[in-house]
Amino acid sequence: QEVSWGRTLGKALFGCRIQFRSSMAALGRTFCFPVSALPLGIGLLWYFFDARRRCWHDVICDSDVVVD
Repeated sequence: QEVSWGRTLGKALFGCRIQFRSSMAALGRTFCFPVSALPLGIGLLWYFFDARRRCWHDVICDSDVVVD
C-alpha cells in the first residue's frame, strides 16, 4: 500500500502519508521497521526526540511523514 499510494489504510484514516525519495526507499522502510521495533521500541520512540519527527526506519530510508 505504501509503495503505490504512499499510505496505509491507518495512515489514510489519520490524514498522513509517507514521502519517499524513491520506490526502493518504500521497500527498504518495510524491512527496516523491525530494526526500530525490536530493541524495546526505542527506534519508534525516537519520533519524540528527532527534530523532523522521524522514527529510525524513516531516518535509515530518508523518508518523511507528511500530515495532509
